[in-house]
Amino acid sequence: MSKSFLSMAERGQRALDRRSHISALAAALQATVIHHHDRARDWLERAADLAGCVPDTPARNWGAFSRSNVAVWTVSLGVERGESGGTMLELARGVDEDVIAIRRGRHATFLADMGRGLARDPRTRSQAERWLLRAERAAPHKIRNSGQVAETVAVMIQQNKSAAMGRELRGLAARMRIPH
Repeated sequence: MSKSFLSMAERGQRALDRRSHISALAAALQATVIHHHDRARDWLERAADLAGCVPDTPARNWGAFSRSNVAVWTVSLGVERGESGGTMLELARGVDEDVIAIRRGRHATFLADMGRGLARDPRTRSQAERWLLRAERAAPHKIRNSGQVAETVAVMIQQNKSAAMGRELRGLAARMRIPH
């Protein structure tokens, strides 16, 4: 009797722990959206602490929760906060692309978020184009149908009207059916 009770309690604790992991990320997102960036940072730190307790194998973990996935969330929330340029490059250093590449959609979202963030800074706009093209290669259907990426590409094209626009950027715009 006590063995089955303990087993049931352990399963319950694991389920609670899993919810805590995802809840920390959800709370960070919510705090970011309502511009409580200090709270968001606290929740991300808690998620990172929790991620340190599980293997960094998002393909095998419940909800893809892992150290690498928390780093991807950190990049995504950086874009939501309006981060750009060098700050985005610094945030990207925490992401192990080899670990997340197995989840192509997630990898593409990370690459697209990097492109979106880098596009905000004129000094990193050419890098933004490369990140967005990598995102498209990772998951074409996801990126070509993304409203956020389409908005970024449209703005980049508008900003490049006076300058020479890269052939690759024009190609991406055409595949996304964005007038250029």
